[in-house]
Amino acid sequence: MEEGITEVTGVEFIDRGYDHLVTNLRLLGADVWREND
Repeated sequence: MEEGITEVTGVEFIDRGYDHLVTNLRLLGADVWREND
């Protein structure tokens, strides 16, 4: 597995198409979190 951090911006567009995105990615083993500005 690769290490590091990937930052994704514009997630409001992703949120429109995918329900429970963070939860689903965590179920696949991803270490995911959201940061609010």
